[in-house]
Amino acid sequence: SLFLDSQGRFTYLNNGALDIFGLQPKDLLGRCFFDFEARPSHFSNRRFLSMLRRHGEVKNYITHLLSADGSDRWVGINARVSH
Repeated sequence: SLFLDSQGRFTYLNNGALDIFGLQPKDLLGRCFFDFEARPSHFSNRRFLSMLRRHGEVKNYITHLLSADGSDRWVGINARVSH
């Protein structure tokens, strides 16, 4: 699991982050989720964050990310705003 702030920056990540992003969770804190997006996913990821802000929850969102070494990662996301 991971948590993002309203700007898409990582505020918490568990050890699964290493499998997805290729970096230790502590090395991702404060970095932006969008730093890892594959270029074709740019606009849909912005819409995802906008929908999350508007509706407070998004389920079953699939996006294309790149790990730190450039490997493709397809990731399914269920997200909810937490205060």
